[in-house]
Amino acid sequence: MTLKHSFPGSNTYKGFVGFFDDVFDLDSLERLFILKGGPGVGKNTLMKKVGKLAEAQGDTVEYFHCSSDPASLDGIKINSRIAVIDGTAPHIVDPKFPGAADEIIPLGDGLDHHVLSVARPKIMEITARMKPKFTAAHHMVAAAESVRNAYASELVVDKTGVFKAINSFVEEMMLKKDGPAMRNIYMSAVTPDGVITYVRDTSCLRVWYIEAPWGFDATDILNKLATTAYDRGADVLLCHDPVNPDKLSDIVISSEFLITTSPLLGKNAELHIDITPYFDISEADMGLRLIYNQMLDEATALLYKARDIHGELEVQYIEAMDHSKCDKAFERIAAFVKHD
Repeated sequence: MTLKHSFPGSNTYKGFVGFFDDVFDLDSLERLFILKGGPGVGKNTLMKKVGKLAEAQGDTVEYFHCSSDPASLDGIKINSRIAVIDGTAPHIVDPKFPGAADEIIPLGDGLDHHVLSVARPKIMEITARMKPKFTAAHHMVAAAESVRNAYASELVVDKTGVFKAINSFVEEMMLKKDGPAMRNIYMSAVTPDGVITYVRDTSCLRVWYIEAPWGFDATDILNKLATTAYDRGADVLLCHDPVNPDKLSDIVISSEFLITTSPLLGKNAELHIDITPYFDISEADMGLRLIYNQMLDEATALLYKARDIHGELEVQYIEAMDHSKCDKAFERIAAFVKHD
């Protein structure tokens, strides 16, 4: 099962939380290339170049975006068999079966260490300014999640009625048996540009929308539907909440159905089940939703500042990089990607 664009990680209330081991599972890949090297050495450019090559020859390419800069990539996957990923912090990845199934592409070998030694004080100063921005941003996301949970605690729900309504989904699920498999991803992420959702990626899916009050945690409902689909032999993609990775926001089944609680994704849904009548929201403080949004705005503003500072760091490394090393790395990866 594939989504053309998604996030393997997000800036959550727990800090950065990713599902890299799940997304880039070696059991399902023929080859995994792990890019190593500092900022500005060309990892993102190399992945985009490999993706463009693969698409030009008709391959299916999945693009996994960076939650700290959605314009950059954390990885790509080609035909679900070859993957290229950024193996540097905060999602450090190392080979598990070196040479046999995965290998490091050491782009850092192209760095002029004399130039970097001279720039060391500047690099350390920039890094020292950047880290607190991420820490503060994650604290703001945590505060937002606390507010959302406070609002949810004031909702009175008829769980029996809710699950009775949800059973109609189960009856409608005529599924392709293309699994069973289950993996984790983010369809949305908290980023410097706000909470980003790749809505365009759902245009080819049959959308089923569960309408519920804001703040309601639909994880139990979505888990029930996901387990039912999995038990029936379907491939299931669990899409986690960008603020709280322990919660689910959507599920994708057999690359055919998107089941969502998002009003944004639920527009023009094929099937719409409204469970709001099973809730009493009379005691809920709607002002908490405004506070939640304000806190997320603060978090994204801090991530924006962190991205700007990271740009300063990239400049230091770009000036020290021999980018011909990226050309050789591309040739190495292209040898696996090109068709005979």
